[in-house]
Amino acid sequence: MARMDLLVTGGKVVTSGGVQEMDVAVKDGRIAALVAPGLPLDAARTFDARARYILPGCVDVHVHTREPGQAHKEDFATLTRAAAAGGITTIMCQPNTSPPINNRQVFHQAQDDWRKKALVDFAIQPLAEPGNVGEIPGLLEAGAISMEFLTADSTGPVLPEIMQAVHQHGGLSSISMGDGGYSQFMRQRLELAGGKDMAAWLSAYPAITEAVGVARLLLLTEGTPYRFHFHMVTTRQGVELIRRARQAGRDTFSVETSPKYLLLTEEDHLRMGPFSTVLPRFKSLDDNEAVWEGILDGTIDMIATDHAPHARAEKERGLEDIWKAPSGVPEIELSLPLMLTQVNRGRLSLGKLVALMAENPARKYGIYPQKGSVQVGADADLVIVAMERETVVDDAKLLTAPKYSAFHGFPLKGLPVVTILRGEVIMEEGKPASGPPRGRFVRPGP
Repeated sequence: MARMDLLVTGGKVVTSGGVQEMDVAVKDGRIAALVAPGLPLDAARTFDARARYILPGCVDVHVHTREPGQAHKEDFATLTRAAAAGGITTIMCQPNTSPPINNRQVFHQAQDDWRKKALVDFAIQPLAEPGNVGEIPGLLEAGAISMEFLTADSTGPVLPEIMQAVHQHGGLSSISMGDGGYSQFMRQRLELAGGKDMAAWLSAYPAITEAVGVARLLLLTEGTPYRFHFHMVTTRQGVELIRRARQAGRDTFSVETSPKYLLLTEEDHLRMGPFSTVLPRFKSLDDNEAVWEGILDGTIDMIATDHAPHARAEKERGLEDIWKAPSGVPEIELSLPLMLTQVNRGRLSLGKLVALMAENPARKYGIYPQKGSVQVGADADLVIVAMERETVVDDAKLLTAPKYSAFHGFPLKGLPVVTILRGEVIMEEGKPASGPPRGRFVRPGP
């Protein structure tokens, strides 16, 4: 066998099918062989992973980059550095930049600019809206991973028409839930009444709005072949509606949630104030338990972050008036450690975690097995984790630019210690590798 570029030895490889001790050999950025432990192979570099688990690099399908136009919140370099620290090797970037990514010119410019800074691989999710239906064929041909509908009701009665255009050109529609019209009405009503605190903010976004959005989308797409993805399902009612649709045989959609909707509640909003404002908002313990049930029975098939940082000063505006705090929180470097902690607590297996955070996202978005897998021929995107390693979340030590999160003070057990992108170590013990950015643009397909 030819000399390998990298050999990862002594570790336990985790897939959705289980755990197996084997060595991973890498050549030219791809996995060249999976061999029995200790089999002598010549390699330019050998990495000792004894007592560690080797997972496929995580794939995050819901990330808000702040470039172009909003780099004061976070630039692409700090975003992808934080992703690498969290064991995420492929990110899918939302279009709500300035200008928005809704045409080929902005799409190609973002692709060129991000490639110069990216520490991890990235895909792009351009905006789908009534005014740019004619752009959809060209955006999908250019390599868009999906077309993004920022809310289920933002496109009004033409939602099915736009989804049909996406489908006709082989695309996937990614859609956020909620009933923005109702929430906007409630917000205006509460503001006029003088409500400026977190309790008023919570009242503007009742849990039922998610169920309305889910039901609307399921009804509008019933009997169609459209492929679509539910962003951030967070409530018992939402989970139950989707479960019933799956039980009825519907199989053209996928569903995500986030660790925050498993671990945080309205009480955390009241405790953290404007630094926790995010939509969907946190719900009740009962909703959290329903989301866990959805994960375990397959109703929900992936974990994403909805990473959405803002400058600290922007969040602080909400201390006096909560409506002035923008929605969104950073999460990208904490998602995997939070879920590894839940593995250690017995809530799910490592194999299930790999399915949720690597295999299923890659499959649903058309980049498997290049991404999200540990198999011969796949990109050598790996994360080595230490399940016994413990720490406490300290916002001041986060690599994400704003230095705040919804999880400050959370105990963690199970941490990514090495992140590898196409055979190159890009993060080790929380420190980025030196050298030029290695991230590449990823498009769906073989």
